[in-house]
This record gives sequence, C-alpha cells and structure tokens, in this order.
Amino acid sequence: MNEFDLENYLFAKGKQKGVPVRAVLELTPVCNFRCGFCYIRHSHKECMELGGEKPVEFWKMLIPQMKEMGILIVTLIGGEPFLYQGFGELYSELLDNGFLVNITSNGSMITDELIELLKEKPPRYVTVSLYGASDETYHRVTGNPKGFSMTIAGIERLLEAGIAVKLNYVTVPGNQEDFDAIYELSNRYHLPLLADAYCFTARRRSSEEGFQRLSPEQAARYHMEAKKRDPKVDYPGMCRRIASGEVVRVEEMHYSRISCYAGSALFWISWKGDMMPCGFLEQLRVPLEENQLSPAWEKLKERVAAVRTADRCSSCKHREICYVCPASMVSETGSFHEAPEYLCQMTEEIVRIAERENDGNP
Repeated sequence: MNEFDLENYLFAKGKQKGVPVRAVLELTPVCNFRCGFCYIRHSHKECMELGGEKPVEFWKMLIPQMKEMGILIVTLIGGEPFLYQGFGELYSELLDNGFLVNITSNGSMITDELIELLKEKPPRYVTVSLYGASDETYHRVTGNPKGFSMTIAGIERLLEAGIAVKLNYVTVPGNQEDFDAIYELSNRYHLPLLADAYCFTARRRSSEEGFQRLSPEQAARYHMEAKKRDPKVDYPGMCRRIASGEVVRVEEMHYSRISCYAGSALFWISWKGDMMPCGFLEQLRVPLEENQLSPAWEKLKERVAAVRTADRCSSCKHREICYVCPASMVSETGSFHEAPEYLCQMTEEIVRIAERENDGNP
C-alpha cells in the first residue's frame, strides 16, 4: 500500500467512524499577491478591520486537542501562510507534537530563516500555487511584476534544501497562454502538477469587485486539456465513457449530501477561529466556544449530516462528471437548493468536447 492509498484508507475509516484525520488551519487571509480570482484575499488593513488574525497562542492551544481527537495531518494555508507572524513558532510546535504537516503557499516568501526551519524540521510537502510562467503574466494575474521570478527562486531554494514540492495551477483570465509552459516547468523540475480551471466565487473576501474567472466553456476546455495531460488519466477511455453516457458511480455516494470527507474526516479552522467543513462552506461554521474543538466537531457533524442539495443536481445524468458539490453549489448560488448554472454550462461543454474527441474531431 503506497502513501496515497494509505491516506485514502485512513480518511475512509475516519469518515465511517466520524473521527477527524486532517485539520486545515487557515492562519491568515492576507497575501502579497492580489489575484482577481481569489476566494478569500484581504489586505492587512481589511483583516485588522475585521478583527485581525488569531494570535499564535490560539493555534497552539488547539494542538493537544487535535492530538486527542486523532488528527494525523495538518495543512497550513492562508492567504499566504508564511506572512503569518507566528508561523515558525506554530510550525515547530506542530512538528514537535508528531503531526504530518503540509503547507500551501504561493512560493514567493521563501527566506533564509524559513529554509533553515524547514531543513531542520521538514514538512511532508509544500504545495506551491503557480499563476503563470513569466513575470509579465504574474503582473497581469497577481499584480506583482516580479512574482514569477520570486516564486521560481522559492521553488529552487526548497528543492535545494531537500523539501518535497508539489505544484498547483489554475487557468484564469490572463494566464491561458502559459498553459503549455506550466507543464514544461513541471517537467523541468520533475514536480507533480495538479492543474484545472474551475474557480470558486469570491464570497469570503472583502469584496467581489474585480473577481475574474474563465467562462464555463473556457473552463471546460482547459479542464479537458489538463485531463489529457494527466498521466493517471486514461483520456480516450474517459471521453468514450462520457460520450456513451456510461455511469461510474461509487456505491456509498449520496449525491444530495456532502459526500466528501469535509465535516466527517476533516475540518477547517478559519482565520477568524470558526470550525467549518471546508473553506467554502462558511454557512455551516461553528464558533469554537471557549476554544474547544471536540464540542464544535460534534455540532459540525450534525450540520453536515443535515445538508440536502438540489434535486436537479442529484438526479442529473451528468452528475458524476460535474464539479457540483454542496460547497460549489453554495459558492455559485448562495443556496444548497439551487442548481449552479455556471457548472451546468461547464459540464455540458465537457460532454460536447468528449463527444468530439470520441468521434476523432478534437
């Protein structure tokens, strides 16, 4: 059994027993990039106006509770988590307590001090989010004219220090022309790449003004291009199954409910200190009364179990190839009970592309 299979096994057992295996700690909403597609971004001023970040003592108080609950994996995210003032102190405490720690970063804030910390106490891996393959693209997408150079320098420093790195990439307005170059970069550094084109809406950030993402049809195209390049995907077989209407369904999947591990084997603590199933289901948040995790976890499981979603989505013939889930449904419509038209249009285009590919007309 490889590491991926073991992790899936642990999550499945956790879901079955209602025991959390993973915790996501959202340390800050602040970032040094200003991406138009970001779902959470806040400036430091906006963050302070909303009450400010939680002090490092708050997060450290949760560590013994997470151990007692059975948490094995902790993911540190932001915003940009390396901007959080108490990052090093919290990270060291987590490692010293035996947690497997993942970090998701834009990769542009890799300082000498940080490298020394990560070399001394290596994370499981650092996932670096890429937004293009040149400084020009980064300037358009993130507002930082040297963002790409900073990110590549960060990746190289992590690799030189022996830190495991993974790459994420989302295709958005302003970086489509870099799609091929991103794969070339992944191959050059021999790093795994997760690429796609669907962006959640910006409901959690200070303002949705300036939010940008691809049209549903464009997102479908780049989704399929990413699948075509994924070595784990039998792309011709996938297109054949989609075109023929074959259904590949997991027996225990309940499409009207939250069927992933959110709120059943993992939880997310927001930068405000609320527990959520995932970062896109703020509607189900549970405040940490007296900073206690276990009572909040029990309440969260109850709220997750009570969720029912739109009948139109649950019974749709394309349900198994659609991005729709309770989180994306709420993100798109503000409700669990409305079908998200953006995703309907995206899925319809995916089917059309698969039919053309299957007929030999890409």
